[in-house]
Amino acid sequence: MPQQSLIPKTPTDQAIPTPLAQNGLNVKLFRKIFLFSPLLFWELFGLEVNSVKAVENLQCPVISREEVDTNALQREIANYSDTLRVYPSDPSTIKLYFQRGMAREKINDRNGAIDDFSQYIWYSNYNGAKRLGMK
Repeated sequence: MPQQSLIPKTPTDQAIPTPLAQNGLNVKLFRKIFLFSPLLFWELFGLEVNSVKAVENLQCPVISREEVDTNALQREIANYSDTLRVYPSDPSTIKLYFQRGMAREKINDRNGAIDDFSQYIWYSNYNGAKRLGMK
């Protein structure tokens, strides 16, 4: 049986790592380097990173619900316009003037909405009179 030394180990002897402890230290060191490598990269190229919080607080552009609705309404208006360009006075498409006017009113295009409502009323009266044999 090997005898243990009665002489206490010196701090140098205590600091010599065993292979298992050395492996644990390497993993910890690697983790630290890996975590800070983006910051080191920027520092090496002279780009200053003052604070990690400043980087964390960067905002991505967010499209608001109103913008999404506006884009959808503009596409809807374009679709109505395409149909009405082909069939401007067809009785089955006259309601599109009203729907397009409602969509334009939602995006605050008041003049366009008034024009569409006027067209709707005019074509409705025209087709109604035509059906009755007045025109």
